[in-house]
Amino acid sequence: MPTTPQPSGVPAEEIFAVDDAGRPCYRGRPVTDLVGVPFEQVWGLLVDGAGEPGLPPAEPFHLPARTGDTRVDVLSALAQLTPAWSFRPLSEISAGQARDNLARASALALSFVAQSARGQDVPAVPQREVDLATTITERFLVRWRGEADPVAVAALDTYWLAMAENGLTPSTRTARLAASAGADAASCLAAAVAVGGAPFLGGAVARGLALVEDAASTGDAAAVVRRHLAA
Repeated sequence: MPTTPQPSGVPAEEIFAVDDAGRPCYRGRPVTDLVGVPFEQVWGLLVDGAGEPGLPPAEPFHLPARTGDTRVDVLSALAQLTPAWSFRPLSEISAGQARDNLARASALALSFVAQSARGQDVPAVPQREVDLATTITERFLVRWRGEADPVAVAALDTYWLAMAENGLTPSTRTARLAASAGADAASCLAAAVAVGGAPFLGGAVARGLALVEDAASTGDAAAVVRRHLAA
């Protein structure tokens, strides 16, 4: 029961499907068999159909703006990649160049998330320390927290594996719509981030957590909910 078909004209396994045993599969490989595989190879499997060369390390690029909202920071940063790197519309470049642009933008999107999450109250992690990390996930954690604890690396790799592809979600559809319209790679990712973080999708989690924290601090959950509904 495939749920995310391979784009037309590219003969390969479905990007995401559920096999006869009910197991989710990426490119025909059960997701459970990919546990422990570094995320850059999972990315390569989904994008290229093979783990190698996979997702490259992010190039040095400081987060342009800090607002205290990671979604906004990442959107602003992705928008600046197009002029900074002279990304051209996907409709005007080869498939190979589109793939390279997507890889560069995807790697930097993770870097932007990590930089934003680290905040302004602590110094940025020097690039030379980030470069000592061996995997994309380790680099993300070093850039964010200053260290890559093995337990955290394994947990994040597993989480990213589970979330890497789960069918035609609104953010996936939006990115594909932008791509089909000929937008450049960074703009396609920005469109996905905008939709994925919208109030009725990923943004709902943050709002829900704010309610939980408010209820915990006041000790009156019913009053918090009533106040929220009345707002």
